[in-house]
Formats: sequence, C-alpha cells, structure tokens
Amino acid sequence: MQQKLTEEQLTAMFGSRTLPKYVVVGTAGKSVTHPIETVFEVAIYKLGLENLYYPVAGEDGRTSYNFMQILKRFDIVTDFETKKSTKRLYSAMISPEIKDFMFSLYNLLELQDYRNLPSRYRYFYLELSKMIYLVKYKVKNNETPFYVLTVDQLAKRLGIEIAEPKYRKKKIASILTKMNGYLKYTNFNFSFIKGEHDRWAYTVLFSFPQDTLCYFDEGQYAVVTKRFYKSLLRLYVELVYPEIELESRGKKVKELENDKELYGEFFQWKISRRKSSYI
Repeated sequence: MQQKLTEEQLTAMFGSRTLPKYVVVGTAGKSVTHPIETVFEVAIYKLGLENLYYPVAGEDGRTSYNFMQILKRFDIVTDFETKKSTKRLYSAMISPEIKDFMFSLYNLLELQDYRNLPSRYRYFYLELSKMIYLVKYKVKNNETPFYVLTVDQLAKRLGIEIAEPKYRKKKIASILTKMNGYLKYTNFNFSFIKGEHDRWAYTVLFSFPQDTLCYFDEGQYAVVTKRFYKSLLRLYVELVYPEIELESRGKKVKELENDKELYGEFFQWKISRRKSSYI
C-alpha cells in the first residue's frame, strides 16, 4: 500500500489540481514536506475530496439530492526526516453525518449495544459488525454462514497477552461470554474447533442467530448503503486498475459486481483497510 503512483496515475486521480503535500515541522524547526503519492495515502485523500450523494423524494413528488462529505480530516504520524523505513500511523476522522448514518440508519453498528460494552471491548465490536456483514453476504450466496478466527488472532484483537495457549483460549472464552451478556440486539454464538493442520481446537467459529441477522436487514437502508459501496468500488477500480480509461471504469465496476471471485477480492481489499474504513 506504500507503493508510489506514477505521474500519469496521479494526474488521472487529481487532474489539473496541485498535487497535495503533507507538511510538518521537523526537530530543527524546519518544515518537512511529504508528497501524498502512495496508493493508501491517495485513497484516503480522495475520500476527503469526494462526497456521497443520494436522492430523496419529497411529499410533493419532487426529488432532492443530499450530499455528504466522507472524511473530515486525516493526519500522518511518522518520522519524515529519516530515510529509513519507519511505521506510519494514519488518523482519519469521518464526517458527523456519516457517523450518524453508520450508528443509526445504517444498522451495521447498533449504538445501544456499542455503548453498553465496556470501552475495552468496543473495538472488537467493530470486528463483530464486520462478521455479521460477511455472514449475510455468505447467506446471500448460499455459502456456509460462519466466520472463523484463530485463538492467536483473537488474542491480538482483544489485547490478551497470555503465553500459555490453553489459558489464552480460556481467557478468550471468558471475554466472549461476557461480551454476549452486554449485548441486547447483536448476540453471537462461538465454538472452538480444530482448524486446518491443528492438533487441538484452537480455532474459533462464529455464527449468528437469525434474530441478529434479521435485525441488520439492510433492505430499507439500501439506497445509502449501495451508493456508499458503489463509490468505494469505483475508487477500488481506479487504484487497482489504473490502466483502465475513465470512460471504461463503469463497465469494470459492473464486471466486479457480477463476478463472485473479483468481488471477493474487492471485499478482502476493503477488509484489509479495516482501521481506515472504520476510521
């Protein structure tokens, strides 16, 4: 994701605009300029430039268009003065309007359940919401409606630092059981199974009762949701298929929507950017 775009790709993304730069004050008090030119940084910057839009039909039959900014700001924290490879921390803030949709109208996050959870579990609740979306996607495509994580993966997500595997597993079971007790609308089921090449049951299988899946029925909110993912899909095509001309990108978007394997690749791309997506 830190691959730099070519000049042609940057021009295609920003047109005649002056290419964006990130400026910070260095240790010596001098300004350090960092060009926004990597795949990930350009994607985040574009999210700040683009608006979501959706039509609303009024009582008089007229159509109005509402526009919402996606990102309000983003920052980069790293040592721009060194030539060595260093980790970069990206902080992005979505607009209040998007937050409102995500936490209320677009029911992938249930605000009451989210607030009921102790703060230490809230980040994992975002993981749960992702699981629900993926399970619904699998149900739609007649696939096995489960989500699987290893004990090690869960320990990392839950901040568990226990070396002994059996005690780490026991702690995970305890936390997941406690979390379920706080939830009213988005309960889940979990069990330990043997994963591929596992000698013991150190893989966690998540599933969701029908009530939970029905609660997250997106039908009545499909307009906003579909437009959001359509915009994200267009951005994906721009970044992953830069050789495709602008007038042909719409055709590529439709191809991805209708091709299960290609759409799966897009979905994995979106998930891998979890921190920026759930910003």
